Amino acid sequence: MVLLIDEVDVFFSKDFYGNVYTPSTEIKHPAVSSLIDYIWSKRNERIKINEVRQTEEYKASIEIFNTKYAYLLDEAVKDMICDVVEVDNHDYYQENGMIGYKDQDQISFKISYGYKTMFAYYKEAENGTVPVETLNENKSITINCG
Repeated sequence: MVLLIDEVDVFFSKDFYGNVYTPSTEIKHPAVSSLIDYIWSKRNERIKINEVRQTEEYKASIEIFNTKYAYLLDEAVKDMICDVVEVDNHDYYQENGMIGYKDQDQISFKISYGYKTMFAYYKEAENGTVPVETLNENKSITINCG
């Protein structure tokens, strides 16, 4: 077997080599934003996916995905439901309106833990330490591509 690698310098850089790489795409849309807002508003109620499917926010988001790909939205909603309840147990640093994580001896603002990071932005926005604009920039549904 032969492995050909183009851009070998990128492959062995500290940002790539030895790290997990998950190709994904983010979907940002007002309907998706409303769905995420709904899930955040129900964070203390332990909602279930079937409850979310009945909402107008979910139905509007399905129109973006096309019903053929509803399973992608369902998986994202399941992940959000799990992560929203963990926001109070999630360790992060907030500085200058940004959420960061400890990376060896420093704080990195390039690291993200998916929906946990997104909901940390929600929490800090409610506390007034993150501007609403920054929260809105971080609202999206992530679709993993591989």
